[in-house]
Amino acid sequence: MAIATKYIGWLLTLLLFLLGNPNTFAQVAVDAQLDSTYIRTGDRLRLQLQLRHTPGLKVLDPDLSPLGQVENLEILEERPWDTLGVSPDYILEKDVYLTAWDSGYYEVPRLAVVYQHMDKSDTLYTPSIPLKVDLLPADTFELAPIQSIMEEPRTIEDILTHPALLIMIGLAIFTGIFLLIWRRNKGPATPRPEVRRPPHEIALEKLQLLEASRLWQQGQIKQYHSDLTHIFREYLENRFAIQALEQTTPEILQQLPDQLASTFRQQIRELLQTADLVKFAKAKPPEDFHRQAMVAVRAFIEQTPPPEEPEQKETDQ
Repeated sequence: MAIATKYIGWLLTLLLFLLGNPNTFAQVAVDAQLDSTYIRTGDRLRLQLQLRHTPGLKVLDPDLSPLGQVENLEILEERPWDTLGVSPDYILEKDVYLTAWDSGYYEVPRLAVVYQHMDKSDTLYTPSIPLKVDLLPADTFELAPIQSIMEEPRTIEDILTHPALLIMIGLAIFTGIFLLIWRRNKGPATPRPEVRRPPHEIALEKLQLLEASRLWQQGQIKQYHSDLTHIFREYLENRFAIQALEQTTPEILQQLPDQLASTFRQQIRELLQTADLVKFAKAKPPEDFHRQAMVAVRAFIEQTPPPEEPEQKETDQ
């Protein structure tokens, strides 16, 4: 009788413990998986979170801040929990899309998933996952379609502090002072016919100013390629009388003269598309790429100057 009473006491104690612990019947398991543990820079990668739990729980959105703390790893999209099953356990899935902008070995960190049960909460953690990222090969820059050009709005501060603008203002002030002194010493100036500068001279001068500004060396890579592309498009428009500033790359190629298109079509396409990729796809090419882009644009301009006009000889009246 004493033994039976002792067993009954143990059973009652165990029953009270189970009833008093709200997590006893709340079975929860969480896991995380990547589509692949190897990608190339700029690839879209899916991180899938899966949570299985018994009925009666409330699952909160996971804390994704550890992902944002990984350098060169960016969250592209976060989708809500999706219920895949409800019997006998609830199965939830959540997709988070990521990308990496530099090569190297990464570790997708553990993520905290908080759930609530009977006015109490607890936290589970996903496992960390290794990830290897390689650079895109040079011949894959044309994989992504080029989007239409969208000018980023500039503020007054951006314009006033631009190194090229400061240089041009300094040159304008110096030129103005020089002309004022020269006119005073010379007297009334004889009007001369306006001389239009050849487009290749203007473009080469702007390239020299852009190179002197050292934008990409100071980390302003997007601004550097935006200015370089604008100079190149402006030259195409002034030299070949086509609308290049507001047109996409395919539209520019369609407007080129037949002789020029057969010779320089591929070169023009590569110059425009690689620069657009840097500006709008956040690509980070090697440092030599920026210098090579300047050299390629300058070489194209020097190879396609307008034909020299014959000098007009003065005739005796």
